[in-house]
Amino acid sequence: MRPDTTCLTPRQVQVLKLVSQGLSSRQIAHKMGVGVRTVENHRAHICRRLDLHGPNALLRYALSH
Repeated sequence: MRPDTTCLTPRQVQVLKLVSQGLSSRQIAHKMGVGVRTVENHRAHICRRLDLHGPNALLRYALSH
C-alpha cells in the first residue's frame, strides 16, 4: 500500500495535480513560474516519497488519486 499525499509538500501536491491534467514538465514549469529542472526535481521527490517506480508511474498514480 502506498502512502497518501499527506507526506507531500504543498508544491509537490500542486505538481501532482498538474501532472494529473496531462501537462509536461515544461508546461508545469511555465504555469508555476519555475524552471523545468525544478519541476523535474519535484517529480523525482514525489516518486521517492510515494515509492513509485517506472517512467509512467507518477502519471498513473496522479490519474488514479
